[in-house]
Amino acid sequence: MVWAIVISATALLAFLIYASACIGSQVYVRTLCRRRTQEKVVALTYDDGPDPDMTPKVLEVLARHGAKATFFLVGSKVDAAPQTAKAIVEAGHTVGNHTWSHDWRHIFRMSKGHVRDIRDCNASIEAACGVKPRLYRPQVGVTTPHIGIAVRRCNMQGAGWSVRSYDTVSTDSREKVLERILKGIRPGAVILMHDRMPQADELTEALLSALEARGYSTTTLGGLFKIEEYEK
Repeated sequence: MVWAIVISATALLAFLIYASACIGSQVYVRTLCRRRTQEKVVALTYDDGPDPDMTPKVLEVLARHGAKATFFLVGSKVDAAPQTAKAIVEAGHTVGNHTWSHDWRHIFRMSKGHVRDIRDCNASIEAACGVKPRLYRPQVGVTTPHIGIAVRRCNMQGAGWSVRSYDTVSTDSREKVLERILKGIRPGAVILMHDRMPQADELTEALLSALEARGYSTTTLGGLFKIEEYEK
């Protein structure tokens, strides 16, 4: 009897960890992670911007390749660099909500706190870019029941990924990160990168060249899933 309780409790704990830590679990927040398609197209996405130094360099690389991407922006960073955020939209890319504060304590908030954070981020983006995002990517991909409530209350669409680059691991070379990304490439994949990282432009250049050599094109998340990314 005791062992049965221990096993059940362990299984429940494992499930709860999976539900929160895996962006593709779909338990608390329904997320767009990969589209089933035969078309050789992927969605290129960036988190944690805008960065006034690196984001413009990434935009230059994307422009040279005629590539499109979705940038998930942090509201406080938008307030600090509104022209950089605006430049993303003016270049033909799309932007999404990646919280206002990007505070590691977000997982401990109640739904009311998440609602306020989501709305504050959207307000910052709308003020800078003239658009109000519908796509929401939770910080580091962690979800909770309270985040799920907030996403539904704010009428947002959760956004995840199927290919995580781990480009924030400082000990990994750009070549190792690129190799990791390419191993996960499939038609309809959603790639996660960060435009705040050093050499994000060089990684983007190498990735786009490799994708082109494989016959792949890139699009925004909305373009991949055929959905509206902004409120009308």
